[in-house]
Amino acid sequence: MKSRSRRAARSVLPAADSFRKARAFAASVAVELMRSNLVDYESRFSGLNDVSLSVDEAIDRLYAALGEKRPSESPEEIFSRFAGDYLFSSGMGGWSTRMTLLPDGSFSGTFTDDDYVRGDGYEMTQLRSDFRGRFSNPRRINYYTCVFTLEELQYEREPGTSERAVLYGSTPALINYTTAYGLEGSTTVYAYTKDAYLYALPDAFLSWVKGLRDVEGYSSRLGHNGLFTEEGQQGWIGASGE
Repeated sequence: MKSRSRRAARSVLPAADSFRKARAFAASVAVELMRSNLVDYESRFSGLNDVSLSVDEAIDRLYAALGEKRPSESPEEIFSRFAGDYLFSSGMGGWSTRMTLLPDGSFSGTFTDDDYVRGDGYEMTQLRSDFRGRFSNPRRINYYTCVFTLEELQYEREPGTSERAVLYGSTPALINYTTAYGLEGSTTVYAYTKDAYLYALPDAFLSWVKGLRDVEGYSSRLGHNGLFTEEGQQGWIGASGE
């Protein structure tokens, strides 16, 4: 069984979180400018200390201060950057959701939660969801963050149905089909690159992924691509740092 309840109350990002992300990004840019011996970076970025700025507004000001045009990417380029295998889990208990994201924005995955409780004719139960779907409208928020829309989510077996099966070679089981834990009820999904600074990421995301894939500390980078559902406040971590 899961040690972390799937029905727990969902936290809400603090109101200043967007500004915190923008400020963190500004700080990272300022560091790079300092390394490049650009000594007047403080005056050039002084307009960013405005908590009313959205992330997009802050990033536009950054590029304006640099005298550069904000870069754009095609949907295919963005999805390709985040394509790969992802894991959603608390790191404890017998449950997990695994998903593969393809370069065209489509995905497929499986959620399982095993419980070794015997019943009439079976020796264990499994809560399961085999799903597939598609993300759309990928767009960049800053150098380390993009955002997708969950456009489509379908199931191989109807949630709420059950069947008997033999699992793990020889174990009679009752399989109860459910929804895709980690995506259910979500529309907006943030995508973080492996180079994102941990201190710039939402605490709700880090609470899920720290301890998985050797993600540790607030002074380093994420090290793996990550996904974060806005509505569910659920964090996914990439299977590798590639």
